[in-house]
Amino acid sequence: MKTPLLILALGVFAFGCSSSDSQHNSGESSVGADPFAQDIPQPISPEMEAGAEIAPFLKVQSASSPSLSPDGKWVAYRTRKTGVFQVWVTSVDGTGEHVQLTDGNSVTSHRWLPDGSGILYATDKEGNEKNGYYIISPDGSEEKELLAPSDAFRFFGDFNQAGTQFVYSTTERNGVDFDIHVYDMPSQTDTKIYEGKLGYYPVSFSPDGAYIVISESVGEDANHLFLLRLADATLTQISPADDMSEYNNIRWLPDSKSFYVVTNWDREYTGVARYEVEANRFEYLISEEYDLEQLRLGENNTLHAVANQAGYSVHQVWNLGLGRALAVNAWPQGTMSLTSNPAGTQFVAYVNSPKISGDLWAWSPGDAEAVRITESDNAGIDLSTMVLPEAHQFEARDGLTIHGLLYAPESMDAGTPVVVKVHGGPTSQARPRFDALTQYLVKKGFAIFALN
Repeated sequence: MKTPLLILALGVFAFGCSSSDSQHNSGESSVGADPFAQDIPQPISPEMEAGAEIAPFLKVQSASSPSLSPDGKWVAYRTRKTGVFQVWVTSVDGTGEHVQLTDGNSVTSHRWLPDGSGILYATDKEGNEKNGYYIISPDGSEEKELLAPSDAFRFFGDFNQAGTQFVYSTTERNGVDFDIHVYDMPSQTDTKIYEGKLGYYPVSFSPDGAYIVISESVGEDANHLFLLRLADATLTQISPADDMSEYNNIRWLPDSKSFYVVTNWDREYTGVARYEVEANRFEYLISEEYDLEQLRLGENNTLHAVANQAGYSVHQVWNLGLGRALAVNAWPQGTMSLTSNPAGTQFVAYVNSPKISGDLWAWSPGDAEAVRITESDNAGIDLSTMVLPEAHQFEARDGLTIHGLLYAPESMDAGTPVVVKVHGGPTSQARPRFDALTQYLVKKGFAIFALN
C-alpha cells in the first residue's frame, strides 16, 4: 500500500527569482556558506484571495474499487455518499439505476463471486480493521454472514475458479502471525491449511486449484513470492531468496503451468514477467523504461497493462506474439486503476485527475471512447476549473535532479507563496490526482510544489 501524501510543515516560501539569486550564482565560493542565507525559509503572510471556502472541497465525493460481474454487465463499487463506504451496483452501459446494497459499518473490500450469484464484502467495527466476511445477492434481497468479526485481522486473497472456496490469511492463532485459511462456502467450513508468520498474504489460486501464491511483505515496497501446494501443504519460495523486489498482479494462464506477474526483479522499472511452475523460472516478456503497474488478461493472447508515463496512466494492449503495444486512448486523462471480467471482454477503470475527483468508466475492445458509469457529487465545485500541474525539475546542491509537480494559480510571479508538499516515502510518487487541500490553496493564491 502506498503511503498517503503529507503536506510538510515547512511554512510558505517565496518561489521565483530574487536579488539573492544573483549572489548565489556569482561564482563566489560556497565553502562554509551552508545553508545559504537566501535558502533559509522565511514565513510569509500573503493576502489570500477571497471567495473560496474549504468546506465544499472537502465534501467532494468519489466512486471507487470497481468489481465486474463475470458476464461483464454489472459493476459493484464503493462510495461514501451516505457518510461511510457502502457497496453499490449499476450497469456498465451507464444507463442503469445505482442501487445501494449494504448499510451499517463501513465496507472495506468487496469482490463479485465467480458464478455471479452474489458479492462477497468485508466490514469491520468502527474502523478497527478486523473484518468479518459476508455475501449479499446482486439485488440486495438476501444476505448471509460467512465469518463474523473477531479479535483477529484478516486479509482476503482469492476465490478458486469454481467459486466454492476462498483463501485468506488471519491472525486468529496468536494475534500476530498470519496463517493461511481456506473457507468452503457450500459446507460453511473454515480450515487452516498452513501456519504462517507476520506478513504472509494469499494472492491467487491457480485455475486447477493445486496451488496458492503467497506473498510475504519485506520492507516498504518489496515482497517474496511462494507457492503453496495444497496436496501436501508444502510452501516453496519461488522468488530469489535475497531479492528485494516487488511482485504483484499475478495472472495465471488457463493451464495452470505458468502465470504473468508485474515485477522489478533485477531492474529499476517494473515490467511483465512469466513464471513457469515446472521450470521454477522467471522470464521477462515486457521491459520498458517506465513502470508497468497493472495487468489484466485479454482476448487473443493479449495483455492489458497500465503504464506510468510521467505520472499519468496509459492503458496499453500488448500483443506478445509481435512484442508491441497499442495505446488505448479511450479513457479520460489522469491516473487509473483497471479491472476486467475473466474473459477480458469488458473493462472498467477508476479514473482520477485534478479535474476528476474519482469516478468509473467502462470500455470494451473496439470501442472508440469509454462510457462514464458514475458521476459523483462535486459539492457545487466546477471541477473543470481545477488546476492541472506542470512537471518541473531542478538540480540540488549535491548534483541530483529533483522532480516535482507545480500547481500554479492563474497569476504567478516571484512573490507568489509556495507550499512544498512532500509525499510519504521513497516509494511514493506525486501524481496528477484530485486533492481537495491542494486545489483549495491554489484558489486562494498559493502555488503547490509536490516534490518527487
